Amino acid sequence: MSKKMAAVLQGVNNVMLCPLGQRQRKKTLSRYLETMGRQMVEHVPTSAGNLKILAHKSAFVASSAQNFHKDEPETLEWIDTYIQENDVMWDIGANIGLYSLYAAQTKKANVFAFEPFGVNFGLLIEHIFINGLDKYVSPLCVALGETTKLENLHMRGFEAGVALNAVGNEKNQFGDFDPVMSQATLLMRPEDLCKVFGVPAPDHVKLDVDSIETEIVRGLQPLLPQVKTITVEVEGENAKNDGAEIANMIVAAGLVEIPEHRTKGHCRNRLWVRN
Repeated sequence: MSKKMAAVLQGVNNVMLCPLGQRQRKKTLSRYLETMGRQMVEHVPTSAGNLKILAHKSAFVASSAQNFHKDEPETLEWIDTYIQENDVMWDIGANIGLYSLYAAQTKKANVFAFEPFGVNFGLLIEHIFINGLDKYVSPLCVALGETTKLENLHMRGFEAGVALNAVGNEKNQFGDFDPVMSQATLLMRPEDLCKVFGVPAPDHVKLDVDSIETEIVRGLQPLLPQVKTITVEVEGENAKNDGAEIANMIVAAGLVEIPEHRTKGHCRNRLWVRN
């Protein structure tokens, strides 16, 4: 329905702009898009005020903004319950930054938001800017993994907010796919990131990259003994093939799973905490 209505609106715009000269037509269209963009800023309520989301950037972003409190209520609950002011949170697979923004605004946490897809990273930067949260959110356009090397990020789509991309192989947690484009990206072992660049080790980790969660947890092992909580999306082939390995590595670092967390929201996120 939304695609049909968009086509109708485009047709109406074309008819209305027809009498204008080419230069005036372009200027008018640009002004119209600016106005529509301002109207499409979604104000998402939180306990610390509204978060501003640029919903006009794509249908994915508009949907995420509209359903912010419904998509992953368990992730919001995790932030509300465990993260404290000045804690260091790593948001691995930050996408357009919604949970990074939420943790920064509501908890004043020091968030490091990792997002290798250039389009999503650009929108993440915009969201940090319009919300005035640059003091708390440090965006990093890198991927994390077991080793440090140059790798390829394969994109399932090219719209802002798109997910299910994959690093290395053209395969996400639901199987093989044909990427629309592949982008070179820096893949870094988490410990190297801390040692080389001085990034503080995390107190809390949110891991949701739709593909190489297992490899990232392997890379996180040297840092896990000081992590207070970690939430990992374990879904699709990751749940079928690697769920036990992910859990064993985290438990070996002294964390304990909260089983009921699996039953909340879309039942795809697992939570471990340190007693």
